[in-house]
Amino acid sequence: SQRQQSKWVLLGFVSALVYGKTMRSRGLLAPTKRIWHRAWTLYAAQIVLLFVVIAEVSLGVIKTGQWSYHAFFRSDDFILQPDRASLHALLLRFQPAYLDIIPCYVIFLLVFPAVLAAFARNVWLAIVPSFGLYLAVQVMGWNLVTFPRDEGWFFDPLAWQFLFVLGAAFGSGRLKRVEELLARRWFVAIAAAAALVIAVIQSSSMLHATWPGIPALATSALPTAKSTLAPLRLVSFFLLAVVARRVVPRDARFLRTDIARAVARCGQHSLKIFCLGVVLAVMGYILLEQIGQSPGNQFVVTVAGLAILLATAHCLD
Repeated sequence: SQRQQSKWVLLGFVSALVYGKTMRSRGLLAPTKRIWHRAWTLYAAQIVLLFVVIAEVSLGVIKTGQWSYHAFFRSDDFILQPDRASLHALLLRFQPAYLDIIPCYVIFLLVFPAVLAAFARNVWLAIVPSFGLYLAVQVMGWNLVTFPRDEGWFFDPLAWQFLFVLGAAFGSGRLKRVEELLARRWFVAIAAAAALVIAVIQSSSMLHATWPGIPALATSALPTAKSTLAPLRLVSFFLLAVVARRVVPRDARFLRTDIARAVARCGQHSLKIFCLGVVLAVMGYILLEQIGQSPGNQFVVTVAGLAILLATAHCLD
């Protein structure tokens, strides 16, 4: 969850940084064309990736005879009713496993020109409505629907857009006073203490699932739903972000290491690396189902997948 939250904030931050500069020099039309072109690229990548994943899962089913793979990756409806599934895929409503992230980004980019226009007048003209929509999701459960069971999107775009907009607000450079507040020592200390408490609560449930002897702190009454970006997840993320901003300076030595540069290259080619990661994730799951889910096998498959991603990013660079 923290990884996804970081992704949306950083995407918003970079989008405002890049397209905002274009708008200041050339007006709103120029960045709008670039933004919608990027949205089209992501849309095309989603459609191609969807068919690649379905073909990959189908190959696994043919080779192993395990139809359950289609059920696990939510691709069975495409095999059973390809005509309707294809139509809904084009509408971004058919989302097999791992393919529920790019559609959110496509929607965010489609409306981002309006966010930039609001930033040009007052950054709060974008933040306040965005937060209002986020609250509406928490209170009324608003969401878009998916095919075939009319379930909500796993990452509810009406809620997760708030992270994107807030990241863009910081990227626009129009929240200097807020940044100054976040950098104060007393605020960082409070954030660190609160983040530690939340981490203990969250970790207790995870550890209890593996080792029942470890007591799990009651979390059922806490707002922690991932799909709607529940308030506790939102607060937890920003507490960690405040602490990270203070303890990791821009010129940190580890950011200049080879491994940090390798990870950065993955970010520089994010769409290609993400698509490859999805293909490898499907392949890795099927492989582990065949050879066994032992910790050793999981470690080898994970390391191999990471090595392929890093090597690919290096070649692309």
